[in-house]
Amino acid sequence: MNVIILGAGAIGTALARAILDTDPKAQCFVTYYRNPPNISHSRLQAFQLDALEEKSFSNFADEIKAKVGPIKWLINTVGILHDQDLHIFPEKRLADFDAAAFSHVTMSNILPTVYAAKYLGRLFDKKTISVFTSISAKVGSIEDNRLGGWYSYRSSKAGLNMMLKNIAIEFSYTNKNICVAALHPGTTASNLSAPFQKNVPPEKLFPPEFTAGKLLEIIKNLKPSTSAQYYSWDGSLLPW
Repeated sequence: MNVIILGAGAIGTALARAILDTDPKAQCFVTYYRNPPNISHSRLQAFQLDALEEKSFSNFADEIKAKVGPIKWLINTVGILHDQDLHIFPEKRLADFDAAAFSHVTMSNILPTVYAAKYLGRLFDKKTISVFTSISAKVGSIEDNRLGGWYSYRSSKAGLNMMLKNIAIEFSYTNKNICVAALHPGTTASNLSAPFQKNVPPEKLFPPEFTAGKLLEIIKNLKPSTSAQYYSWDGSLLPW
């Protein structure tokens, strides 16, 4: 079973460990931008990838096709909520909105999924059920938005959800066995959530290992008939 995990952050690394620990036949291919994943295993390979550059994805797809063979699962964990170096933080009010920050957050949270579908989608195994998923966020739900704020992040995740819906429809014509899903991981202890963890009750701040286990429970139960769904970490469906 060939599994691609885009992004070697807290959730991506925990997913790789969990997959390798529970499936002796799994081969994991993990991508990273600057820092290689903090994991070593005989059935894991790491690839440097700029997830915002189309050419980088094209080259990566060619390498996977030549060396790996059909893909069983693809899980995209690449995304951004804040970046201190770029002075990007979630907006509390309209006065905080910045077009350049909005553009960067939007591209960072949408392009990796689109490029993955464009260049890696044709490499999925057509003989058995396969999975294409991306980490979304509950705050991307339009119907569930009751607090406002976080303009760029909310909009980017809503845009990601729409892309996943579109991708699911197109894939249904080209490969009937692909299941597409948007996954909300809950608040996970990671660099992404670090500035906001003090406001999270301890029981709602999940270790990456817990999050990985819950997401894998969802992924393992996906079927073509349930493609194009939006799942929370506990398996419940979220409104788009």
